[in-house]
Amino acid sequence: MFIQGARWNEDDLLDDERQMTLFGKLPTVLMKPVEKLSRATNKIRQYECPVYVYPTRWGTREKPSYLFPIRLPMSQEYDEAFFIKRGTACLLSLAD
Repeated sequence: MFIQGARWNEDDLLDDERQMTLFGKLPTVLMKPVEKLSRATNKIRQYECPVYVYPTRWGTREKPSYLFPIRLPMSQEYDEAFFIKRGTACLLSLAD
């Protein structure tokens, strides 16, 4: 999985991207379906990042690009609006 508009830092948190870097790699993510419980009140701030198949974020009815949102922990110095303004998203493929 790749990330656009941000990077994954050494502390395993979502962080501001480095200059001249368009895409970054995310660590392997285990997708495990579980029953949704009420949101815990933890101190780790999270960004609800959209996941797309392709870098072009539009799709058709027969071939949609948007898949689902994924919650990623982010650095304390940023808020969710910062990543929204940057258009941060996860991508499964870098090819159109």
